[in-house]
Amino acid sequence: MYLETTALFLSGCEFSACSTDASGGALSVWHGLPSIVECDFVMCEAAWLGGAIDCRFSPCTIDRCTFYECEAVSGCAIICANASPSITRCTVMGGVGVPAIRCHNLSQPTIEYVTIARAPSGIYADSNSYPTIRNTVVAFSTDYRGFYCDGLSTMDVTHCVSYGNADSDSLPGTHYDNLFVDPLFCGMAYYDFSHCANSVCLPGNNGWGESIGALEQGCDACGSPVERTSWSAIKAMYR
Repeated sequence: MYLETTALFLSGCEFSACSTDASGGALSVWHGLPSIVECDFVMCEAAWLGGAIDCRFSPCTIDRCTFYECEAVSGCAIICANASPSITRCTVMGGVGVPAIRCHNLSQPTIEYVTIARAPSGIYADSNSYPTIRNTVVAFSTDYRGFYCDGLSTMDVTHCVSYGNADSDSLPGTHYDNLFVDPLFCGMAYYDFSHCANSVCLPGNNGWGESIGALEQGCDACGSPVERTSWSAIKAMYR
């Protein structure tokens, strides 16, 4: 779906198995100011960029959306280029194509209260982009690090959790008051990325009194909630 409008509001939509031979498997947003709220993107695919959403020249709002196993060459969930979207309380689960969210070509998105888990990698900024990232969890990336920059880009990362990511949990750019501990998901093998009662992502368990990530408490206290399974078994639950 191509969007170029100033006031479109999408709420509660489900985009399942959408695909394109270009960019933006489900939505291609150019110049407009749409609000995309509480939408699910399930196994959407783009041949190039943005497996679910390709956002360009737009300060669009992406709020409380969920991305399951989307696929692209880059930006398996979202790519923003020359854009400053607001991405809040979204969850990215799995996917193919690093990273989950790519900030490209002078983009300055605000990314807050987002959970990215078991994706190929987390958030990537390149070509003079500068994302501001707050209260976000990037954990258990399978292919590459959680947060990274290139091409004179940088990022501002505060009150985030980076843990168990392939290659590195380190943070580039400006960063302070972040945590590098297990976010304690209730059932990662079943795509339950809510938090155990003793997770640092809950406001009563960190020094800031703030929620971290998109989800809240979903189970009692746990010690090691990580369950081993195969990728094929996980994908089978969403086909």
